[in-house]
Amino acid sequence: MNALLKKAIAAIETLPESEQQEVAEGLIGYVDLIRSGDPLLTSEQVAGVEQAKREAEQGKFASEGEMAEIWRKFGL
Repeated sequence: MNALLKKAIAAIETLPESEQQEVAEGLIGYVDLIRSGDPLLTSEQVAGVEQAKREAEQGKFASEGEMAEIWRKFGL
């Protein structure tokens, strides 16, 4: 086991039992997903990333006003 995983487990051990259970279930699910060989992104998400990369290559970026609106939307 590597040092980062040991640190993560130590942090998890400080949580209440019910939260440890939730984290454990999430970790097992994540490991199962990795072992399955299935992609971590859906085909729609992959398509969205590819589209964003094409737009970036073309110099298409959000304006400062558009970004300000996004930040406002999330209370930032």
